Amino acid sequence: MRHAGSGSQILKLFLCILPGVLVFTLPIATLIGVLLGLGRMSADSEIIALTALGIGRRRILLPVGVLALASTLLTLAMTVWLSPLALRILRSIEADLITSQISFQVQPRVFDERFPKMVLYINDVLAGGTQWHGVFLAEGGGEGGSRLTLAESASVFAEPREGKLELHLKGGTTHEFARDDADHYSVTAFGQSDWPIEVNGLSVAEPRQLSNPERSVRQLLSDNGPGMAGSARVEFHRRFAFPWRASCLP
Repeated sequence: MRHAGSGSQILKLFLCILPGVLVFTLPIATLIGVLLGLGRMSADSEIIALTALGIGRRRILLPVGVLALASTLLTLAMTVWLSPLALRILRSIEADLITSQISFQVQPRVFDERFPKMVLYINDVLAGGTQWHGVFLAEGGGEGGSRLTLAESASVFAEPREGKLELHLKGGTTHEFARDDADHYSVTAFGQSDWPIEVNGLSVAEPRQLSNPERSVRQLLSDNGPGMAGSARVEFHRRFAFPWRASCLP
């Protein structure tokens, strides 16, 4: 994130990271809690006192079993359902942030030819990439000839859903000319002008394929592609190994 995102996006980023962390921390927390609790009871001779009162060891270990079972179920819910879902949402938010902040990929003092039928040059970038100074836009290849636009500054607004950048140019001129007609040349001055630029060349157009940690259990079991079935099976067994570890540690 190279510029300020919304509060909801930042909150979702933190929430989507938590399931992947809790998968490891819950079993360890269960183990440490049981060790500390039973160790304290043993040090204070509370276990001996409970045994002297006729309370058997099975009854003493019953809360430990309930805690282990609860930890197992929570870890299982996260590994099987919540963690893959959170990872898919996390990757989706990351892709949206990259697309919405696509103006940061335009570097100053470099002739950028990645735009369709257009060359862009910027002298300086300010305000976190949203303010450009010294803008040079050369557009050619059209039937009406070529067009060159110079502007003192521009405010950049990203339109990720439409796949374009909206430039609000200030204090500039537009030069139009045709190669096959030397007498055709016009200059138009403007105080403000809006100019849309397609940015398909700067973003990934193909849909992103889900990785194994993002897939559901059903998708992992149905994966029979060459070279992918083995890794999918490993991910499938890993999701059930962590909850089993949570129940076995205590």
